Amino acid sequence: MDHAHTGLGGDNGWSTTIHPEYQITPNVFQYAFFIKPL
Repeated sequence: MDHAHTGLGGDNGWSTTIHPEYQITPNVFQYAFFIKPL
């Protein structure tokens, strides 16, 4: 389960620069999920 994740990189496969609009900024996050038996 994933709440949020950042992209793989920039415009090519070997760049580690992530565009600002795809970056996750430090913040307080809450995430919940429920598992119900069928």
